[in-house]
Amino acid sequence: MKETDWLVVVVETGTELDGVDWLRRRRVPAYTPRVRDRQRRAHRKGVDVVERAAFAGYLFVRVSGSGTARKVPGFRRWVQCDDGKPLVASNADIQHIIDREVEGEFDAADHFTSVKFQVGERVIVTTGPFAGLGGTVAVAGQSLTVDLDGMIHPVRASRHALTRS
Repeated sequence: MKETDWLVVVVETGTELDGVDWLRRRRVPAYTPRVRDRQRRAHRKGVDVVERAAFAGYLFVRVSGSGTARKVPGFRRWVQCDDGKPLVASNADIQHIIDREVEGEFDAADHFTSVKFQVGERVIVTTGPFAGLGGTVAVAGQSLTVDLDGMIHPVRASRHALTRS
């Protein structure tokens, strides 16, 4: 592993953005792509645009800050390969995700794609640190949630990052 590589961390779902902020306050490079989504208001008419993590339950931490990452609120474990070693994402993988985030591919509030998936359909992730992993579509609608093989938490993914298997 190089100091410029990133490790994938499993955290409690819903704590991703707070975890990244917590790590950054301690000067540890951390990242999770953010997505803007529409959410109906429960108490009155209308829709709010909210920001949440694009990959629910996951964040990325630079290898150099991996010791501090264990202390992040909501930390569960490192994502590991079959051989027990931590899953490493290269700096290029993270930059690719950042570029897609900047291009608005993760923004469900503004972006619509004609690619349709059905619940229960088998898919393969085509880009990013989860590239090559297979899974099953768990929720298909305005946002897409995939249960990746070998992962505990489902992952929200852009339709452009998936292909049918």
